[in-house]
This record gives sequence, C-alpha cells and structure tokens, in this order.
Amino acid sequence: MQTYGFFLPVLLIPLTSFIILLLPLATTFELFVLLSSMIIGSMLGVLAIYLKKRAANLLTPDKKTIEHSVLSSLVAVVKTRDKYTDEHSHNVAKYALAVAKSMKLSEEDCSHIYMGCQLHDLGKVYIPNSVLNKNSSLTDEEYEIMKAHPQQGYEVITKLDIFHGTSVADIVRYHHERVDGTGYPLGLKQHEIPIEARIVAVCDAYDAMTTNRSYRDAMQPEEALSIIRASAGSHFDPLVVDHFMNCMNSSHEFERKQIS
Repeated sequence: MQTYGFFLPVLLIPLTSFIILLLPLATTFELFVLLSSMIIGSMLGVLAIYLKKRAANLLTPDKKTIEHSVLSSLVAVVKTRDKYTDEHSHNVAKYALAVAKSMKLSEEDCSHIYMGCQLHDLGKVYIPNSVLNKNSSLTDEEYEIMKAHPQQGYEVITKLDIFHGTSVADIVRYHHERVDGTGYPLGLKQHEIPIEARIVAVCDAYDAMTTNRSYRDAMQPEEALSIIRASAGSHFDPLVVDHFMNCMNSSHEFERKQIS
C-alpha cells in the first residue's frame, strides 16, 4: 500500500501534465473530448490500482493476526473443556519462556515455545472426564488412554498451516518424552527430543506437582524442586534443569509458587 501510495502522484503528475499541455492543440471538439478523457482515464486507472492494492491489504490479515486468532480459538477450546488444563498451560508457558530466555534462545524460538506451552495439552480435550478428572489413581487401561493425548494434540496442530515451521507441534507431541527413553509416545532419548520439548517437560512437571489435582494435594515448591533435581539426567535434560533452577532462584525471572 505504501509503495503504491508513493508512486501514485509520481505516475499521475507527468502523465496528466503532458496531456494538459496538448489540450490547446485540440483543433476540434472531438479531439478535446478525447484528450480530456485521457486525463480522466489515466487518473482513474492508477487510482484503481492503488485502491485494489489497499483493499487487498485491508482484507488479508497478516500472519501474526491469523496466528493469534487460531491460538486464541484453540486456547478457548481447552479452557471450555477443562479449567485446570487452561490454567496449567498458562503457568507452564510463563516458566518455559523464562527458561528459554535464560538459555538465550532466539526471540522467534521463545515465541514458539510460549505458543506451544499454551497448546501442549490440547489433546486432553479427547480424554473422557472419567479419566481426566478421576479422583484416584488411574488403572493401566486408563493410563494408556491418558498417554494418547500428546499424539492426539499433535495431529490437530499439524493440520494447521499457521504452525508449520514452528516448534509448536514438537512441543505438543514430545513434552512427555524423557531423556532416558522411558517417556511417551515414542520413547525418544537425549537429543532426539527437541530442545523446546525438553524445556517444556521440566516446566510442565513442576507446575503439575505444585498444583492441586483431583487425586492429590499440591506439593510444596521445595519438594517439587528436589524431585526435579534428582531427575536430571533421567527424566529431564540436566542443562535445562540448571537453567530452570537459576530462573527459580532469580526474582527477575519468576516467583516461586506459594502453596497454602
């Protein structure tokens, strides 16, 4: 739009001036009308190009606008399905963003991680309430149903072009993988797991442990941190754990939860 806005007078002024100079040379009324029409036509022609370009820009939202709309819609679906999952996802996003910045990931990577965290449990919308909100331990069969949520969320995300080229799908699919290969859904090990998913895995576990659930009360933060430290190198990437602990100890990053 700005380009056409600049060239509109550049094109019209010399073209119109040239035609106006020819008007005194018109020897007949018909020639005068012809030259006058050329002036009006040249103005309308360039103006039409400009307006068409402007309309296209106004009617076609940019990628960020579409991205935000899609993300908001999916987050709303999660929130409607399960309030806990919605609050949990926002907490995980806050923690993971701080860790990603601590690890000096790019601004774009940090943005993708934040989005991925908000959608990491999207697949839980497919989990029956009897399993999702059960107030006791899951049976083996119910646990298998629960373990399907990363893959189910991944299949939704990969159908949306707006997330192609981002780490969102990887976060959704791999945030329950463990560096020792005992996680799910694929049993990936070490650096087979994308770094974004390794970051989210730590933050996801911390928030889950320090939040009241239907089947248990929240742990105190120090207890959860102790478990995470002990799990570095088995469940969690040691480097990510180090950065997580540094963020947890820094008031500039995020405050520890206070569990009553």
